[in-house]
Amino acid sequence: MNLLQTEQIIYWTQLKNTVAYRFSMLISLLTGPLHLFASYVIFKAIYEASGTTVIAGFTFEQMVPYLVIVMGTQYLIWDNTHENLADEIRHGNLTSFLLKPISYWWYQFVRKIGHRTLAFFIEFLPVMFICGLIFGFDIFKTNNLLWYAAAVAIAFVIRYFVQLCLGILGFWFVRVWGILWIYRMLSYFIQGNTIPLSFYPPVVQKVFFFLPFQFIAYVPARVFLGQYELAGITFAPWEIVLYGAVQVLVLFAIVLALWNISIKRYCGAGT
Repeated sequence: MNLLQTEQIIYWTQLKNTVAYRFSMLISLLTGPLHLFASYVIFKAIYEASGTTVIAGFTFEQMVPYLVIVMGTQYLIWDNTHENLADEIRHGNLTSFLLKPISYWWYQFVRKIGHRTLAFFIEFLPVMFICGLIFGFDIFKTNNLLWYAAAVAIAFVIRYFVQLCLGILGFWFVRVWGILWIYRMLSYFIQGNTIPLSFYPPVVQKVFFFLPFQFIAYVPARVFLGQYELAGITFAPWEIVLYGAVQVLVLFAIVLALWNISIKRYCGAGT
């Protein structure tokens, strides 16, 4: 069996497993729009109280699609690789993966592709349709759809590498759930999920500009809107996507180094 056949088996197996538990995805048809509606009400109140039409480079008319796209992007790139890896290290199950002819990295990445393929049809498209009915928003009415797709691809890979980094902590700590919980809470603010990163003070924006987290939420939404701006730096969609590709290479090098150092600590005994 060659590598391509192995990848196809992994992909279709994960797709079938996800179909079996599709009800958890269908819940997003309710929770997604409700969360978005809450954000809509909050930002509407903020804009009305501010007495201005533009805050941190956003009009309220731009804020609505920003929030919709941020939410939709998360449906497309979500994964729990960090939890899977940490659990497999703790229980010694990683050994079976290390003995397989395909790398653990690639195995989990192909699984993620299979999982998110179904999410595109069950979560992303229906929720975008519902949001369109509620807020009068049409994701296809943009001149930057292809660049948005490229930004989502960058976000897909960067989120996966970030999750791997978090999962690698399992080599160093017996229990990492506290650390993962802290990151989960912080991620909503450092990725641009809760508020756009341009809302932060200039010095904080400069820090965010050099970190990869912005590519998980903030960048795809800004690319969709047609222009990227952070810390006084303005990029066209293709420029920020190119910068994202550089961030992918940097993250790959970091994860590879961490993996090679940490795997030496693995004994496979489990706890």
